[in-house]
Amino acid sequence: MIGMFFGAGTFPAGLGTLFGGSVGFMMGGPLGAMFGAAFGQNFDRGIEALGAEASPQAQAQAAFLVTTFAVMGAVAKADGRVSEAEIALARGMMERLGLDPAQRRAAIACFTQGKSPEFPLDATLASFARSCQPWPTLARSCIEMQFATAWADGEPAAAALALIARVAAQLGLSPAAHAEIERRARAHHRPEPEAEEALPHTPPGTLAAAYAELGVEMNASDAEVTRAYRLLLSRHHPDKLVGAAETVLKCAAERTHAVVSAYERIRAARTSAAA
Repeated sequence: MIGMFFGAGTFPAGLGTLFGGSVGFMMGGPLGAMFGAAFGQNFDRGIEALGAEASPQAQAQAAFLVTTFAVMGAVAKADGRVSEAEIALARGMMERLGLDPAQRRAAIACFTQGKSPEFPLDATLASFARSCQPWPTLARSCIEMQFATAWADGEPAAAALALIARVAAQLGLSPAAHAEIERRARAHHRPEPEAEEALPHTPPGTLAAAYAELGVEMNASDAEVTRAYRLLLSRHHPDKLVGAAETVLKCAAERTHAVVSAYERIRAARTSAAA
C-alpha cells in the first residue's frame, strides 16, 4: 500500500538515483520501503529535498520514467487484468529507452505499483507536470506510451481510454493534442479501409498511420501536409533541445524520425498516384 503522496515540487526520493545517477533526491515512507525491498537498503536512506545538485533536466527525466511506467501499470490494469502483451510492451519500452539493469528493476517496480488501486495517481501527475513543464515533449511521449499500452492486446477497454484522457488533461495536454495522439495510435493499430485501398503497393495501414502522424486528413492539400510537417519538425527537433535530459532528447529524436518518415511516405504515395 502506498501511504506517501508526493509533496509540492518533489518526487519520491531515491527514484532519481535509480533512474538518473546524478539526481540527488531520496525516497522515504512506504514507497521507499517498497523500493528498498526491491533493491536492498544500501541505495538511498532517509528523505532529502530536491537540491541544487539535481538539475531541472535530471529531475524531469527521473519524473518522466517514474510516472510513465507507473501510469502504464494503471492503464494495463484498467480492464481488470494485465496481459502478457502489456507486460512485453513495457519491457520493450525499457529496451528502447536504454535502461540499465537497475533502472529496469525500478521501472518494473513502478509498473507494479501503478497497478495498485491505492497508487496516488493525481499527486504523481501533479509532480510530473511541474517537472516537465519546460519540456512538453515529455508529457506527449508519456501519453503516447499509454496509448501503446492500451492497444497492446487489441481494442482498448473504455476504462483504459478514460484513464488516459484523465492523465492527458492533468498533464496539460489540450483536447486537440490528446485527440491527435489517439488518432495516430488508432491508425497505427487499426488502419482504415480507404487507406489500404489508396495505394495498392503500400502495406496496410501505413498510409493511414502516416497521415495520422502528421495530424492531417487524407484529403489534405499538399500545402497543408507540408505545413503540418514543418510545424511538427520545428516542435520536436532535437537541435532545439540543447541541454535537455537524455530521455527528452531520445523521445524528441524518435518523434522527429516518425514525422520525417510519415512525410516521405505521403509524398511517395502522392507522387505514385499522380504518375
